[in-house]
Amino acid sequence: MTHDLIFFPDYRAANPYQELLYRQLAHLHPRAGTIDNALRLLDHAPPGRHVVFHLHWEDVLHRHLADPDAAAGAVHQFLAKAEDFTGRGGTLFWTVHNQRSHVGSHPELDRTLRQALARLADRVHVHSLAALRAIRAELALAPTQPVVVPHGNYRPIHDPRATDRDAARIRQGFAGNDIVLLLFGRLDAYKGASALLAAFAEAPACLRLVVAGKQIVPLTPVLAALPASVRTRITVHDRFVPTAEVDRLLAAADAVVLPYRAILTSGTLMLALGFGRPVIAPDLPALAEIVADGREALLYPHDRPDGLHAALLRLVELDAAGHAAMAKEAAATAELYDWRWIGRQMGAAILDAAMHGRAVRRPVQLSVPAAVPA
Repeated sequence: MTHDLIFFPDYRAANPYQELLYRQLAHLHPRAGTIDNALRLLDHAPPGRHVVFHLHWEDVLHRHLADPDAAAGAVHQFLAKAEDFTGRGGTLFWTVHNQRSHVGSHPELDRTLRQALARLADRVHVHSLAALRAIRAELALAPTQPVVVPHGNYRPIHDPRATDRDAARIRQGFAGNDIVLLLFGRLDAYKGASALLAAFAEAPACLRLVVAGKQIVPLTPVLAALPASVRTRITVHDRFVPTAEVDRLLAAADAVVLPYRAILTSGTLMLALGFGRPVIAPDLPALAEIVADGREALLYPHDRPDGLHAALLRLVELDAAGHAAMAKEAAATAELYDWRWIGRQMGAAILDAAMHGRAVRRPVQLSVPAAVPA
């Protein structure tokens, strides 16, 4: 039995998640493409060949379109093609990374899109039981639809053994007694950067903070309002951070801060753990399912205004042995999330969807020009 897998959108340049996943799924012939590419493959698929469309980050269909009519048109056009694809026997496998669009420019349209995808998808993949509980509260899923397979670590790309910690700290100007915090990634509002800056302003002077990543919500006004003595302890890199620099930032850090307001899946958490870095985070279900307070994390009550500040004080109070133990636990937890077994589980789920999904093939009717992608 032969399979072809088209994944969309292609975010490999900004996030290695897809690269690491599809390395394990070579037998499914994965390649980046659109729903049109998947339809072309389906149009010309010989008997016994399965075509799978693997959808990620579905809000890419509308979040960059400011005009509501244009956004709605793009979403409805995609859904019409997706319905054609599944109706003629194609397999729609949807990975839900977020509970809603982080941009939030078209909330009603986003809900409409997600509800339609829940009806069309053969399988709906999430990374944790907490995420499944969250989307079940939003979407009506058939008993056979959910697939729970966790997010893997980033050790194959970001290996701490390749970067010298002392050299990284010296290069970034940190003293031996500095305690360095890292806030990393695409900084949308849900990442809680403003709350972290407020808590950091009240924290001991031995703490240093590195804020690294493209600021979707600008932090300049918040930073400008801080006392000069606090701003001098903050380093900001407002841009996409290349791989080698990510490794140096992680190597220099003592802990990674994840001050999320809400979260379903955190790639940054897996990145930190893989580098052996403890995390400071709220006790949100999707995080608490992976890390435990006092083991590889300092978790704080997400509904307490002073929770993050208290967690920063706990970090300062840790002695060297306590910090080393948490770092060791972080690395050990990351090892549990190895892509080899995750790939086997995902491959099995995708094959099961293709063989036993809900789609029923209709007579072939060419829907797009015949041009099979290379």
